[in-house]
Amino acid sequence: MNFVKKSVTSTIMLLSLLCNVSVYAQQWHYYNPTLWFDINALEILGPGVIAVGGGWETNDSVLIMFQTEDYGLSWYENAHDGPAPWNKSIAFSDSLDGYGVCNDGRIIKTDDAGRNWGWPVTPINRDLNNIVYTGSGTYYIAGGNKTQDSVQTILKSNDYGSTWTVMHDTLGPWLRSLHFFDTLQGIAVGDGGVILSTGDGGNTWTTISAPVIRDFHSITFIGVDTGFIVGGSPAGMATILITVNGGASWSVLQDAVGGILKDISFANPAVGYIVGDSATVLKTTNAGLTWAPLLIDSTLTGNEEFRAVKFYDVYFGAVAGKGGKLFIYTDISSPQAYTMGTQGLLNGEVKMLAQINTSGHMAQYSFCYSSDSTFANAVWTSPGNIISTTPVQVSATTYGLNNNNRYYYFVKVNNIAD
Repeated sequence: MNFVKKSVTSTIMLLSLLCNVSVYAQQWHYYNPTLWFDINALEILGPGVIAVGGGWETNDSVLIMFQTEDYGLSWYENAHDGPAPWNKSIAFSDSLDGYGVCNDGRIIKTDDAGRNWGWPVTPINRDLNNIVYTGSGTYYIAGGNKTQDSVQTILKSNDYGSTWTVMHDTLGPWLRSLHFFDTLQGIAVGDGGVILSTGDGGNTWTTISAPVIRDFHSITFIGVDTGFIVGGSPAGMATILITVNGGASWSVLQDAVGGILKDISFANPAVGYIVGDSATVLKTTNAGLTWAPLLIDSTLTGNEEFRAVKFYDVYFGAVAGKGGKLFIYTDISSPQAYTMGTQGLLNGEVKMLAQINTSGHMAQYSFCYSSDSTFANAVWTSPGNIISTTPVQVSATTYGLNNNNRYYYFVKVNNIAD
């Protein structure tokens, strides 16, 4: 039995390169893991790993949590999904352990990177909008009560979420977002132009004057000095504020007619994204000085409501919102694959060998073998997943081959996100 090694490395690389130089918008891939449930929260834990949270807010409130570890190819649904206050935000202290916050004071916990969530505590009956991890076991939560007697609330845990303390709970527009520079210094923003700052770990909060009265939905910084707040008004205004002095004062970068801006995320200090109502996706490549509209899918009608954006780096990110719409962005280096010969076994079994380098991204590989060089009668092995930063040996075993025949084989590898 002779096995002829047929390398198709050049063909594999050509196919991958064709994917990588496709039209820019084709690097966004559409998914709908939650069916019709809304997505409010995204967190990216590593290459290919996304935790998704949301549900239904009204009527019989529903909690929905999903997770993928292969760029959206497959999804895991939380075993406890069902009637419960919906999720609004997610934060992780490491690659496995994290918390989510919900309406009605519900706090949920995961220890398996977002596959499954339990609900350990409900420390206060407030709607919880945003959770952040600041290091050293410290989490902060912002929220409140958006009824006639509006309340703004901030919670804190300094023992990795085991216990929670109410740091701020007073009348005022509720809070939607937090940013902390460390465990002590942070800023909270919310409706009615509210901007609060603390320098003592949340014990006291000082009001910062806003240059325009809008509902502020999200805050982030790209350094100790430069930060952004996004929001708007139900009357149809889209607002971006900027600070260059660490949040001590803010100025208007944009305040124009448009859908309310809901979330902001930077892939690196230069490249960032903002999402919001009216299918709004904005992108900056100059550290937020200017923002340009970005069409991520030609089928969008303009009525979509995007609520969350998160980027891991310039090569991997996601946008999601109402109705479970989820778009994942990937720009991944082509994997390299080389056949490495075979090992003869007993009873017509042969182990086919190859080396694969995926450049740190999740990929899927299969071997193909045939008794003729044209592969007219090709047999494919079951696919396997791989992620590597150096060449890694993989193999697959054939069965029932004829010892008197010559066979041909090659290995094929594709980025899962393609």
